Amino acid sequence: MWCDRFVTSATIIDLRSDTVTTPDERMRVAMAGAVVGDDVLDHDPTMRRLEETVAELAPRVTE
Repeated sequence: MWCDRFVTSATIIDLRSDTVTTPDERMRVAMAGAVVGDDVLDHDPTMRRLEETVAELAPRVTE
């Protein structure tokens, strides 16, 4: 599910493939303005920020 603070209901976005969900205009603007680098070498600041945000949202697993 995805929603932002301006949306009152969640919209399902299928992330199995980048070809399943067609980007809307806001997504295209975000992609065009994204700062990018080599995510394999851990030099992509946008990817790093996404990973950190998801890590904060995900529950911690303890053994």
